[in-house]
Amino acid sequence: MNSCTNRYISKPARTMQAAALTVALTLSSALASAQEAEYITGGVGAEQREEMKAQRDQYNLLLTFADRNGEMQAGVAVTVRDRRGRTVLELPDAGPMVYAKLPPGSYRIIANVDGRQQVRSANVGHGPREVSFHWAAEMASAR
Repeated sequence: MNSCTNRYISKPARTMQAAALTVALTLSSALASAQEAEYITGGVGAEQREEMKAQRDQYNLLLTFADRNGEMQAGVAVTVRDRRGRTVLELPDAGPMVYAKLPPGSYRIIANVDGRQQVRSANVGHGPREVSFHWAAEMASAR
């Protein structure tokens, strides 16, 4: 007989298999809940910005970080929380562009550069929702 059934596996082996499966499912569930959004980040330089813009239709939250003079800003800590306050996306070093795919809903976006925090709210649907953050020009030049 080529197929293996549980009756041919010893009880301790079945118990170990069940425990291993439980641990694997728990770990994958924890990882999924820690980072629920599919995303891309980048846009340093014109070529990277164009590559990202070519993919914008695949995402429904489009974040851009810049100084008030329009100079793109990388190195942004970004946290996106849903209506319940659950973190659905957390990036310690992102930008100057972040594109994320989120379930439709209301979100709070927190962006932090050099200890200066900005917060925006966004209602995200199926189409792209653009949100921009701008810091004083001296913040970007201090980096």
